[in-house]
Amino acid sequence: MPYTDVVDAHVHLSDRVRWPLPAYGWHQESEKIDKDFTPAVFLSEKPAEVTKVIFVECMVTDDEAMMREEARWACGLAEKGEAGVAGVVASAPLGVVSGEKAGEFLDSIKHEKLKGIRKLLQNQKPGFGLTKEYIDGVNACGARGLVVDICVKSPQLPDVLQLVAKADPSVKFVLDHMGKPSITPGKSVAESDRAWADNIGLLAQHTNVFCKVSGVITEVAGPWVPDDIEAYVSFVITAFGWGRVIYGSDWYASKLASSGYADWYQTLKTLPIISSSSDEHKKKLFKTNAEAVYGV
Repeated sequence: MPYTDVVDAHVHLSDRVRWPLPAYGWHQESEKIDKDFTPAVFLSEKPAEVTKVIFVECMVTDDEAMMREEARWACGLAEKGEAGVAGVVASAPLGVVSGEKAGEFLDSIKHEKLKGIRKLLQNQKPGFGLTKEYIDGVNACGARGLVVDICVKSPQLPDVLQLVAKADPSVKFVLDHMGKPSITPGKSVAESDRAWADNIGLLAQHTNVFCKVSGVITEVAGPWVPDDIEAYVSFVITAFGWGRVIYGSDWYASKLASSGYADWYQTLKTLPIISSSSDEHKKKLFKTNAEAVYGV
């Protein structure tokens, strides 16, 4: 397929003038990302064929006021189509407050461009995503037609399996970054992270769960080459099928393991499972699945 009208379902944007540090405190984890990644910076790297993007929350805070401000700012970008933003996955206090209070928060940020919610789970204590408060919050999202993005590391996938089983079956879940497998160069999937493979296989059996093919280069132990990630990408595409996988760049977090947008994007297109696939399959991965799930 000619790569035109690509939808990137996972882009972070910041405004450190509007919200100086300690907002975006995680930027300070590496000098590679300790700067402002504004819409203008994104446009300077974005390939022309990427015409729509989904903004994903990146302030990483429990402060409801800041969550609300970020959501409204991002929805404002989407209203104007700035930097190609077509939809927003905002943060919300899921698990921090009751389901009723979470619902009230969601109502306070209601917007036609708000398409999903993500409460970052990867740094939470075990079991956080299985609390009544979190599950009730997830159901509040589903009741409002909002997708729930799930960002966890591989050891947390068993909790995700339980969450999906306990949540209302109408909730659409999107697993970010392929569930963040542990990748050791030179080792097979089974040798590097067999538990990840087993859990992904089980999670893929739930038809209301979709998987973002994104963010995996930051999970490689050391420098990476395409061969290091090919087996993992192939595994999730085979498990979920072409109808439930979604392309995402994970820009600007991807800069922790790359020099820029093109590194992951171009590498992904050249992986054999994708380069040898039909135009229909490529279109699903890079465009129509994201449009359908996020309503953009």
